[in-house]
Amino acid sequence: EGDPFKGSDDANRWNNRNSGLVLEVLNALEDEWEILFELAINDWDGGQPDALTLITSKVAIDNVCDPVEGKLKVCNGDYGETKWRGINQVLLSNGFIISSVAKLNEFYLADADQSQRRYTMCHEIGHGFGLPHTDENFFNADLGNCMDYTSNPETNKSPDETNFMFLRELYGPVVRQNRVRTRRKRQRKLRGNNDNNNEEEEE
Repeated sequence: EGDPFKGSDDANRWNNRNSGLVLEVLNALEDEWEILFELAINDWDGGQPDALTLITSKVAIDNVCDPVEGKLKVCNGDYGETKWRGINQVLLSNGFIISSVAKLNEFYLADADQSQRRYTMCHEIGHGFGLPHTDENFFNADLGNCMDYTSNPETNKSPDETNFMFLRELYGPVVRQNRVRTRRKRQRKLRGNNDNNNEEEEE
């Protein structure tokens, strides 16, 4: 089957006002995934051109990964011999994403090295924003971004400029005022913590 994410005109996207995407990402992961989750969020939230403002919230571990309207949830669990290491599922309403879940399959990832785990995390979160694969051939030259299919995840662990340019086409550039306001909100959340169905898989 072909890639359902063909280009910015055809890609699934969240509804926004063309001033960048502000999105809350729910961390429903077990503890061993915390560092890789933070690395992926920092990679996606710090890209140029800047089209994303991400707020993270730690929630109860959810291996089932039930969707939450208006949020992207990231989960891990042993989902069995599915032939996918990770999968992203989005729910659509009126042509827009209304929720997304990224599942990391411990059946394959429990014994995987850190490069593979980080690649899969980055890849599935990227699909949660509506991003397509940049390439679907495992055996050609790596493109150096985590939306590229690869047999060598060490070189493809993070997003690159092509991913951020695609996001800008989808959502427009972040408005600085919104970025400052949302970062303050994210900091407050972090302080508080301390005190239609489409799916896309990474094989």
